Amino acid sequence: MEDDGGCQAPPSAWGLDGEVGNAIMHGSRFDHAMDREGAGALALAHELHGMPPDATPLWVADMAFSPPDAVREALARRSSGGAFGYSIPTDAYFEALGGWFERRHGWNVDPRTSVISRGVIHGLHLAIEVLTEPGDGVLIQPPVYPPFHAT
Repeated sequence: MEDDGGCQAPPSAWGLDGEVGNAIMHGSRFDHAMDREGAGALALAHELHGMPPDATPLWVADMAFSPPDAVREALARRSSGGAFGYSIPTDAYFEALGGWFERRHGWNVDPRTSVISRGVIHGLHLAIEVLTEPGDGVLIQPPVYPPFHAT
């Protein structure tokens, strides 16, 4: 059996078919955590979060695993131009988004009806504003990203 790089599911299970999916999934080592000690990683500052020193942090954006080679290479290409601002979504973005929904969920979605958010908290806040009325309750299932509690 081929070494799956520590992945339990095939790339197709993640909607990542073909060469790109294989490069991403097989270029990853999800069974080997990076050594983040001394790197100033907020996720490891357990005392700031009231967590025991041996807790395993499961943060959204502070990764414990090295990103796949394909992701690192794409970031290097993108950053080589030196522009780090927000971008307007391109036609290729909308095509990729629609393709992802189709492959992953079998949904035929017009991706241009999607709302682009500048971050998870902004998106969560927008969803709460649109989908609830004043006085409604919102259920949060901890453990969650700490800013969820303030949203």
